[in-house]
Amino acid sequence: QYWDYRAELTQTVFRWDQWQELKRADSQVAVAEATYRAAQQDLLVRVSQAYFDVLAAEDTLGAAQATLDAFSRQLEQAEKRFEVGLIAVTDVQESRAAHDSATAGVIAAKRTLATAQEALRELNELLEHRVAERTAALCTVQARQQLLLQSTPVVLYARSTTGDFSTTFISENVVEQLG
Repeated sequence: QYWDYRAELTQTVFRWDQWQELKRADSQVAVAEATYRAAQQDLLVRVSQAYFDVLAAEDTLGAAQATLDAFSRQLEQAEKRFEVGLIAVTDVQESRAAHDSATAGVIAAKRTLATAQEALRELNELLEHRVAERTAALCTVQARQQLLLQSTPVVLYARSTTGDFSTTFISENVVEQLG
């Protein structure tokens, strides 16, 4: 009696289409990372500016409040001096006008501060949303790259072309085979 057994294994050594797909995935990861970094820089600059606008508005409000306090004391003194007959009524009216102007300055400074705080809050929300979107996009591209690398049946590794020629990537196949 004669038995014939046959087994055949095929191992692809190199597939150009998979290599090109891997290069495209690497490029997409690089673009996504650059976009993510740009979003971080944008966040830093815009939030910093908005924060400094709030600080400036707080300083302006403090100065306006100090001015109002000074004109309040001046008005009080002018009214007392008028009561005893040392100054004319026009001097009291000038002090009152200056006091009213300082009061308007405080109101305007409070409005400016509230506007700056609201702009900072809105900017924080907007930029947090944008960074979350870009983080999700980056994670998606990185997951796709990992899937491509893990599903590639060939052994892949990459080395830096400059400097010390250090290894920049080793596929799971190499790790499994070499330990």
